[in-house]
Amino acid sequence: MKRKPVVPIAVAFVALLGTALAARAADTVLEGKDAFGDYQRDAPGVLHKITVGDLPQPFASQSSRNFPQLAPRNGAMPKVPAGFSVSIFAEGFKTPREMKIAPNGDIFLAESGAGRVHVLRSNGPGKPPTDTVFAEVAERPFGISFFPAGPNPKFVYIASMNEVVRFPYEVGDTKARGPKEMIVPNLPGPVHWTRDVLVMSFPKARWWTRALLKIGNLLLRVTRREFQVFVHPPEQIRANAEREGLRLRVDQPGRFWEVTALERPAPAAG
Repeated sequence: MKRKPVVPIAVAFVALLGTALAARAADTVLEGKDAFGDYQRDAPGVLHKITVGDLPQPFASQSSRNFPQLAPRNGAMPKVPAGFSVSIFAEGFKTPREMKIAPNGDIFLAESGAGRVHVLRSNGPGKPPTDTVFAEVAERPFGISFFPAGPNPKFVYIASMNEVVRFPYEVGDTKARGPKEMIVPNLPGPVHWTRDVLVMSFPKARWWTRALLKIGNLLLRVTRREFQVFVHPPEQIRANAEREGLRLRVDQPGRFWEVTALERPAPAAG
């Protein structure tokens, strides 16, 4: 059998690697006190190298509750690489938070401060988008999820501070085509209100689905991530939750699934 030459591929790979290393060498590296700069010194290719020795000693300053405040832009814009530009797409919202892109490119935006979800449809570069209120939601909407996954979702799930609801949806809708359906009511609040939502569907009988979720959970545990995907049956969810110190808040069994909301009890005073 005649073997194909591999030298051109190796040469191309080395050339690409050399190009990447040369570009990396051209980066600006800020070290020491210069590494603790503000946004005015940030730009594409600027790296901040902070070592353990650069960090201040513990308790070098008193603790402070420094909440973010909205500051005027005064013409400031993000710096981007050559060939790119940044412009304002939409503005004037009250506490806008999470965005999700629908299959047709529409942008769903949770305007948490106003209790509603918008649909922003692009009209081309440099033009303001068409802004339509998709639905008025309960207090402080945040998480948005399309279900089922793929090009033709039939529902939009929205998680707010106090509840999770869903609306019927067809791709291209800019307004909900029906009233909301309650999925999880009476969620605790209001301290932590940024509730995201991920809607999944998989057949219980598929062994490979369970195996993949178990592998995913193992990887999350190894990387010390707090998020975890639980697998049916519901008894396993509750048992895992109790081992983690959580308690049952909402338990709504259905025909094909069971909605369970868990919370961590507040520590005892004293």
